[in-house]
Amino acid sequence: MTTVNEITKYFEKFYPMWMAEKNDPNGLHIGSFDAKVEKVMVTLDVRPNVVMEAIENKVDLIIAKHPPIFTPVSRLTDDNAQTKMFNDLIKNNINVYAAHTNIDIAPNGLNDWLFEKLGVKVEDYLELVHKLPYEMFTIIFNNNKTQILNTIEKIPNIKIIETNETIKGIVSPKNKKNMVQLLHNNDLISNDSVIFQKLLDGPYEEYGIGRIGSLPCKMPLEDFTYLVKDKYNMDHVRLISKDLNKNVQKIAICSGSGQKFYETAKAKGADVYITGDVYYHTGHDMLESEMAVIDAGHYIEHLVKPNLVKIIKEWSNLNQWDIEVIESKVSTNPFRAY
Repeated sequence: MTTVNEITKYFEKFYPMWMAEKNDPNGLHIGSFDAKVEKVMVTLDVRPNVVMEAIENKVDLIIAKHPPIFTPVSRLTDDNAQTKMFNDLIKNNINVYAAHTNIDIAPNGLNDWLFEKLGVKVEDYLELVHKLPYEMFTIIFNNNKTQILNTIEKIPNIKIIETNETIKGIVSPKNKKNMVQLLHNNDLISNDSVIFQKLLDGPYEEYGIGRIGSLPCKMPLEDFTYLVKDKYNMDHVRLISKDLNKNVQKIAICSGSGQKFYETAKAKGADVYITGDVYYHTGHDMLESEMAVIDAGHYIEHLVKPNLVKIIKEWSNLNQWDIEVIESKVSTNPFRAY
């Protein structure tokens, strides 16, 4: 039997909740970690038509990009479409888990997938969110030094600096738990055999929101705009630029509502910035700053669905979960182009 807890805990190995922006409502919103799961559905939004789709498909767990509960709910009644949706989920024992900005920030996340669609090579994040110091570790061993060294050499971002009476080295925060778990799984250490100390002067492991990268070659801004529209399967996009004929190569992106980062994109040398939800007056500011911006809409995030379905299916095969994983076919884009 596969449970919500088993799936979500594995999910958080790659997209941990601590990686999200502050106060972001990630995690399990509705249901129980102990609930049995036979069918998972991945969606961008949890909306009434998505819930009906989940009920019709006998889904046990919805994994969504956008959290369904952003603000406190004061009552659960059927006279409001939003709260009726929550009642329908509860009545049909459908669990709902959300991964929001953590899947924007984490490596191999949404912004990386959006760049892959455009053929853009990721070079950096757009704006720093987390800066975590590496840690010095000391391992006390008992006649198994060679086995320990052979084991931890399999883990990236580890540097051994001493192998005398103890093994000392430096490990990145991302791989600290992986190292300890691997040593425990191979019965090479006891609970008190590893001591960690943060290196306050660096090096650091950095994670940021958005991405910066480059196209293989320059192309006209207008042509690139059509490429964005086509690759993201959008009805329309909005372009802010004084010069449609300028050539672009260095690209910045922040999925969702990322208008506040346009000056950061310019400072990092981007020729064009892709995001969504640009306000009218902010558009004026962008225009005067001579920063070309493509407002492709918040709904470009629907590309999270096929990518997560593929990844969860891979995890299912690896962990031998007895589950079916499907992609929501409902469009939750509230806008229509005419």
